Amino acid sequence: THDVRVLYGLPFSEQQDLSVSIDSDPDPDEMDVDDRRGVGAWDVTVAAGEIRTIDLDMTLKWPEGWDLKWHP
Repeated sequence: THDVRVLYGLPFSEQQDLSVSIDSDPDPDEMDVDDRRGVGAWDVTVAAGEIRTIDLDMTLKWPEGWDLKWHP
């Protein structure tokens, strides 16, 4: 088995008119890793040949008539 740290940059909003919601399974073990906003970390133990999955569902909402330009 190996202990693995998975890092992923999750979207966040700096504008109050833009709402970002994130559902994950499992939840991150840590957020804002190394003081980097939006970086989530999952600490997982994986056995040889095992597949582990982290499910992420992200929803972004903004006012009608506005254009969203997102650069992941």
